[in-house]
Amino acid sequence: MPNCQSYRPDGTVGPCLPAFTVRRGGEINGSSLSGHITFTSGAAVRLNEDEFALLAGHEIAHYYLGHKSKALANELAADRLGAELACRAGYDPIVGATLFRHLRASKTHLARDARRALVLSVGCAKT
Repeated sequence: MPNCQSYRPDGTVGPCLPAFTVRRGGEINGSSLSGHITFTSGAAVRLNEDEFALLAGHEIAHYYLGHKSKALANELAADRLGAELACRAGYDPIVGATLFRHLRASKTHLARDARRALVLSVGCAKT
């Protein structure tokens, strides 16, 4: 539905669903900005299904949570909700947590082991 709009608690309005793009690039990466989620072709090709589901869940979580900036708290919330979304979609975030072997720590992203531990703590009760 192209003209569909979502009304957020903070008073902003946006599309009901994010737009998705895959851009060229061998690295493994994803981003979410202003209702547009982008993945590199490296992520689409090199990750297994569970890893890609966890990455996609993380980026979709940024969209659902309305994150507008990179901050450690936002990344942790997106990791947590992303694991739940991947699980609800039928993927295994525990298997998907091997995704973190490809990612680096930064000011806004914890070290791999800490992010993996967070995802593993979420648990996954597939329904």
